[in-house]
Amino acid sequence: MYTFQKLAAAGCLTFGIIPLMFFVFIFFQPEKTREDRSAMLGFLVFAVPPLSLGGGLLWNIQRLQRDHLHNTFHNLLERNRGEIAVMNFSLEAKISAEAAKKYLEGQAKAFGADFDVVDTMVVYRFPYQKMRR
Repeated sequence: MYTFQKLAAAGCLTFGIIPLMFFVFIFFQPEKTREDRSAMLGFLVFAVPPLSLGGGLLWNIQRLQRDHLHNTFHNLLERNRGEIAVMNFSLEAKISAEAAKKYLEGQAKAFGADFDVVDTMVVYRFPYQKMRR
């Protein structure tokens, strides 16, 4: 999921780190000439935009993943009238079982849900009230 954005973010961060390393190398030299200071500025100018873009892409990926989990959680909550099995959430959200369990444990604490083990599956029972439309 989000493979292109992850690759683009990695490329931007890599492209930005290289001039940043040159900037840091020159910055820590004890005596700097005028050309060194000019080179530092140039390296910084070439480092900041790709680093900013890469960071923005990573932030956007994180936001999209959080929204996807949130929407999947609420859709399953509505569909199953407040009962969500870890396995079902994992399959529906396309995440690992460990990540699904961690997310559901957090939501259970937030909403005061309890859980049962039914046929070797952990099922969370959330307080549920059908919303009127």
